[in-house]
Amino acid sequence: MNSSEFPQVTVLKDRCSGCQECLVRCPVEAITLDEFTYTVNVDESICVACRQCERTCPFAAIHVEGSLRVSDRVGAHLFEPADVRADLHEVRVGFLSDDELVAEANRCLNCPDPTCVRGCPTHNDIPAFIERARNLDFAGAREILSASSSMPEICSRVCDTGTQCEGACSFALAGDMPVAIHEIER
Repeated sequence: MNSSEFPQVTVLKDRCSGCQECLVRCPVEAITLDEFTYTVNVDESICVACRQCERTCPFAAIHVEGSLRVSDRVGAHLFEPADVRADLHEVRVGFLSDDELVAEANRCLNCPDPTCVRGCPTHNDIPAFIERARNLDFAGAREILSASSSMPEICSRVCDTGTQCEGACSFALAGDMPVAIHEIER
């Protein structure tokens, strides 16, 4: 990737108070604190442009421009309506292989302040269950989900993820496709 593909991050030093909200929320540790000026610096070569810093800065001192640096979302496998008439099988089958699941789970930034958890009505520990699923530890992933929900198998099929966990995903908040949390959960 050449430098022109990196996000452009501007820190308004006269507005930055050194509160470190952005620093603790950056999922890729692209932000550091200058101990002499007590303002933040951003390493644009690491930044993925998720804009968590921009959203959480109480002084509007950070501005991020450029596209998200994230891999494409693994597509959902859907059936056509004619295929599901009088059929009791899954309409949204989730991932067809472990490789697809792992590829999608690898998109998760494991944010230090996961907005997806706040978007979930049961406050599932989404980064933890995604990590277990990424490692193909499905029993462990279910155990994590069961700690906050008595029916994770149902939630993955009926929750309005677009306005809940996936709607609150850092990628969705930055205007891109969120991690397919419901498909990983399924």
